[in-house]
Amino acid sequence: MFPQTVMIDRLRYLCQSDERILAALLYGSFTTGEADQYSDIECVLFFNAKALPAVNKQAWVEQIAPTLLFFADDFGHFTALFDNLVRGEFHFDPAEDIEKVSGWKGNAWFPSINSTVLVDRTRALVKALQPLIGSPPEQDTPATVERLIPNFVNLIVFGMNTLQRGELARSLELLQLVHRSLLWMVRLTEQSTTHWSTPSKCLEKDISGKSYTRFVSCTSVLNAANLESAYQNSWTWGQELMIGLAERHQLVLAPTLLTMVMARFFDAAKRHA
Repeated sequence: MFPQTVMIDRLRYLCQSDERILAALLYGSFTTGEADQYSDIECVLFFNAKALPAVNKQAWVEQIAPTLLFFADDFGHFTALFDNLVRGEFHFDPAEDIEKVSGWKGNAWFPSINSTVLVDRTRALVKALQPLIGSPPEQDTPATVERLIPNFVNLIVFGMNTLQRGELARSLELLQLVHRSLLWMVRLTEQSTTHWSTPSKCLEKDISGKSYTRFVSCTSVLNAANLESAYQNSWTWGQELMIGLAERHQLVLAPTLLTMVMARFFDAAKRHA
């Protein structure tokens, strides 16, 4: 048994015992059956709006287990590092936000109500979760591809501009964003979209060995020549993926734009020849 299992049992008990909490849900690997000893505990606590301002959030979380670190992070929730180094992410939201859960459709999914609901005193949470229950949502759609392609091209050009300016660190940071778009296209192409919201998750087992090897060639260290090679490889592979996905969904690419981006890479290669 993972230590998180005991902690989640404790979390469930606390949610059911605290009358200020009208509903609470668990999300992440412990709801999808993929958890291991390294997985986080992630949950949303919906408090009575009048009671919420008086809640001592750290003290509440420390009822689960002692914390070594507790802070408000940059993503709108509170992060805890417990004394066994298990990570926890906690949202403290007013009960009026329960209905917003249904808006997670397309980005979140849950195999069952039982896997995610910790407490639901008014049944409002169960109702809001209904659109999210079942299999992972379909991502291989024309709308998804139409959103991905321009983002990928934009990030490639953005990254190359910073690289040619000599901002290597910024170019490396932008390359990570290029990778997200690239991996989304790979997942669509290989019909492996279970981990869509975090496209690098379980990549080693989710995509083919051939694609993984190509992805390795798209990574880089903080070095100009290596970065240029990574961007070139990302663009070459990305072009293949864009063409394939556009054909699948009968979409029209912008040939002038693609030709101009290719010319940018050709000019860069000539300068370093």
